[in-house]
Amino acid sequence: MKTFDTNANGGMPTYLKDLRFMETTHKEVFEAILKPFANIEKVFILSGCVRSVSGGIVSITEGWIVLQGEVMFVEAQNYPLPTGGNLEYWVSTTIDVVGGNKDFFDGSNHDTWKDTVGRIEIGGVVPNNSQDFSTTLNYFDVYTNAIVNPSWNVLPNGHNEFTAAGVASRYLKDNSGMVHLSGYMTANDPTGYDVGVLPVGFRPADDFKFLHTYFINATSVKVIRMIIQTDGVITSVDDDFLQTTELNGWPAFKAV
Repeated sequence: MKTFDTNANGGMPTYLKDLRFMETTHKEVFEAILKPFANIEKVFILSGCVRSVSGGIVSITEGWIVLQGEVMFVEAQNYPLPTGGNLEYWVSTTIDVVGGNKDFFDGSNHDTWKDTVGRIEIGGVVPNNSQDFSTTLNYFDVYTNAIVNPSWNVLPNGHNEFTAAGVASRYLKDNSGMVHLSGYMTANDPTGYDVGVLPVGFRPADDFKFLHTYFINATSVKVIRMIIQTDGVITSVDDDFLQTTELNGWPAFKAV
């Protein structure tokens, strides 16, 4: 991050270009923070900007938006409800801020305080750098839409998967790095007690042990010690499964 170093003593002249440099540093910080979302949506609402219609008049409450990668204030606005296929879209405009009128040494006079604000305009075509109001999302929706939702994968080397009972045995790693198992497998694995093998990236740092409980009949319960090894093998410590086994109730664990 760029900074304007003012620690040196002795008197330092300050010029307009120094103020421009300071302005640029703050602008770059906002651009860095907003860039991941600005690449997804041309415009999104940070707060406010609620639209309502009454008596053929559209009202937009004040709020804040991000337009073209910049944070902008939106003043409350009223305008006739568009007709004839016209659209409502965002534009930016620069206005003078009261109190910024300055007398220059060359005798000229200029408004030096500026504010770039957002507003709604109406037209038949939405400009390339804008977006239709009806498709504008708020910040939370843009953020959640950017999150990659993990999907289930069939468990490699799964034995006797019983798809007729629901789905095959499968695994998933959520956005916090926790691995979940679900689905079904049949009893009497002919090759041993293994359920399957998790791939690299979905395995525990240490052997993960837990208890699997199921009903043998209406009055009997069987408990089996299970282990998910660091090499990804999911296996039974005690015994083979005696019936169709559901993995949905198995605990999640942190992957490495």
